[in-house]
Amino acid sequence: MHNESIKTKIEQLDGKLSIIHKRLQWIAGEEAKSPHVNEPAHYFKNKKELLKKAELALDELAMLFNKPWD
Repeated sequence: MHNESIKTKIEQLDGKLSIIHKRLQWIAGEEAKSPHVNEPAHYFKNKKELLKKAELALDELAMLFNKPWD
């Protein structure tokens, strides 16, 4: 893989992780504002999906950094 394409892929993954982070922060804020602890349970599925996407992006980053590119 070419160095520029690796750099581009890293930038794309970084942007994706940034968006996921902002969304998770928003969900945490909404949950904290809730007067009922169990009320924001509808956010749980969304959080779980976002965390899975973050894991996949981090795995991709790890592969990029651990792969010997020529």
